[in-house]
Amino acid sequence: MALTFARNVPESENIVGRYRADIVDFTLDASYPALGYVPDPDNFGFKVFYTMSFTPANVTAGSYNFAYDTTNKTIRVFVTTTGVEVATGASLAGVIIRALILGF
Repeated sequence: MALTFARNVPESENIVGRYRADIVDFTLDASYPALGYVPDPDNFGFKVFYTMSFTPANVTAGSYNFAYDTTNKTIRVFVTTTGVEVATGASLAGVIIRALILGF
């Protein structure tokens, strides 16, 4: 199963400075990929992601911290208590995170 998403606000022209913005819920799956999840900018009407900011969208997500890796263009997941990245193949089923995405 792959990373799935749902828009949290109706699609519209959300402009922040010179960037477009979108708020999206990502539902993680049962097999964390090496280097993190790879979201496709085309799914959100972007050519490029500039950055993402995350917050847990459910209780399960509260056990993790999330970061957008601009080098690999991936969403990385870290265990809150240790700061260590989740192991490749680990199940994150049921984890939902809300992201503010900036891009163009």
